[in-house]
Amino acid sequence: MEEGRVQFAQTCVYCHGNAGSGGKTGPIAGRDDLTQDYLFTTISNGKRSGSLVMPTWKDSLDEPTIWKLVAYVLSLQAKPAAK
Repeated sequence: MEEGRVQFAQTCVYCHGNAGSGGKTGPIAGRDDLTQDYLFTTISNGKRSGSLVMPTWKDSLDEPTIWKLVAYVLSLQAKPAAK
């Protein structure tokens, strides 16, 4: 879990905020609709939603690292977004 948190701080916090509190995007902390398969696919392949673009990470991060990110993001489901 700690490795996922560290990786999140390095690659995700700019858009998703500290501990998933939201940044350029809405918060991911406290969400209960994100499955491990959805997160793995989205982190790996990226996503476009209007003018927001999440980059593809599969060329920069190996599969075990992506799974660590998935585990960390799933751990945020139990926590409300910081305000």
